[in-house]
Amino acid sequence: MSWQQAPKANQAPGKRPRRDPEKSAASKLDYETKRKRNFLPSWTEKFPWLRYTEEAGEEYMMYCSTCRSLPDIADTSSSLFKGTGSFRYDTLSSHALSKRHQLTEAADRARQRGPDAPLPPVLTGLHRMEETMLVKMTNIMHAAYYVARTEQPFTHFTTYMG
Repeated sequence: MSWQQAPKANQAPGKRPRRDPEKSAASKLDYETKRKRNFLPSWTEKFPWLRYTEEAGEEYMMYCSTCRSLPDIADTSSSLFKGTGSFRYDTLSSHALSKRHQLTEAADRARQRGPDAPLPPVLTGLHRMEETMLVKMTNIMHAAYYVARTEQPFTHFTTYMG
């Protein structure tokens, strides 16, 4: 036979006492403020653009070398553009997925290939698709203009698209 502790006045029998959410949040905040995060060199394997400075007299920080090399494209308000001492993996993974960072990586790859390098087949196909789309859009606009100019009902628009 097992012995059970007698329930407290505000506690249901057989249930654990509830944690106070304010006390729990305060202890987590206290833990995060005291916690000392460090840069992990293994992060540079997953994020090759990541750089870490250990210069004397400066605060240790990590930054994105790709974004810094292309400031016209990069998000200059990003913490990894400026450099941050907040060593969190989540910061790196969200930066890697950001639209601006992906644009800077694509521009950096294009810059490394050089101006005389042939376009990849995907970009060549995309360029051809854009030309055909331009022709289609031009035809649509001409037909729409004709319908509006001659004050015909819009239902006639599809007959001119034939």
